[in-house]
Amino acid sequence: MRYLYAAVIFVLVLVILYLALLYAVYRAVFGTRGRKDPYPMHLPKGDQYDSYADRMKQLVKTALAVPFEPVTIRSSDGTLLFGRYYAGKPGAPCALLFHGYRSNAVRDFAGGMQLLRREGYHVILPDERAIGRSGGTTITFGIRERLDVKAWTEYAIRRLGDDVQVMLYGISLGGATVLMALSEDLPANVKGVVADCPYSVPKDIILKVAKDRKYPLKIVWLLIRQASRLFGHFNIEACNARDAAARSQLPILLVHGTGDRFVPAHCSREIFEACGGDGNGRVQLELFPGAAHGISFLQDEERYTHVLRQFEKKVMSGWPERM
Repeated sequence: MRYLYAAVIFVLVLVILYLALLYAVYRAVFGTRGRKDPYPMHLPKGDQYDSYADRMKQLVKTALAVPFEPVTIRSSDGTLLFGRYYAGKPGAPCALLFHGYRSNAVRDFAGGMQLLRREGYHVILPDERAIGRSGGTTITFGIRERLDVKAWTEYAIRRLGDDVQVMLYGISLGGATVLMALSEDLPANVKGVVADCPYSVPKDIILKVAKDRKYPLKIVWLLIRQASRLFGHFNIEACNARDAAARSQLPILLVHGTGDRFVPAHCSREIFEACGGDGNGRVQLELFPGAAHGISFLQDEERYTHVLRQFEKKVMSGWPERM
């Protein structure tokens, strides 16, 4: 009997250690790591970013100085979401802008937000769930965030009227999220989607990072998938940007830098090909040679602005007014 007790205790210790490992994986991948409210002036560093640092700081400082109305909504699962609302011209479309993984809305859209505001758009900058002033403790790589996109779209319609035109626009995680939102029954007010440097499938981007760090991929994915279900209470494989975009009929603009070392440009190419490639005029792919992750706008602001305005002109009735 003594050996049986010892065996039971040994098994219990193993279970506890395994659960502790899963929780550590959950916190590392899906948690906020104690940085729930990232500082907008905390800029990316490295050889791909240093030459743009002064321009980034200038854009962020200008964006932070723009007054906004704080707004909150509830997502479909009850999570309280925070956003910044910038009023536009009467009758103008509304742009909903979704930031990247563990990032900051104002920083990620310091340039894009000001461009759209100059064109008269109403702009809403949400904090993604588990980031900034929004509630929640789990980043779900677009799985639950896609439902938040729908909730923000419905809020914009309630606020601005049943006939308001809506554009969804995301960067990195936000880019994948707005594409995943296409799997939902979005209101007809949504006229187009802009995805800047999105990943195509959550599993693929997670394993890409794991490979970069030389982790054993099969073991890592087993742990991550179990951690997402046990502690995050969601299925990481429930949706992906590639398949959602392919099933949609909405116009999509994909933007990606070919020098992106974090989310490789082949992710956008994969989405583009899944949507029919060059044979489908619904989806447009714009590659920016050499641009790093999330800085295509900074690398070639003139071209980025032109591409975005042409897309707006195609999908938005009467906007932007200045062409």
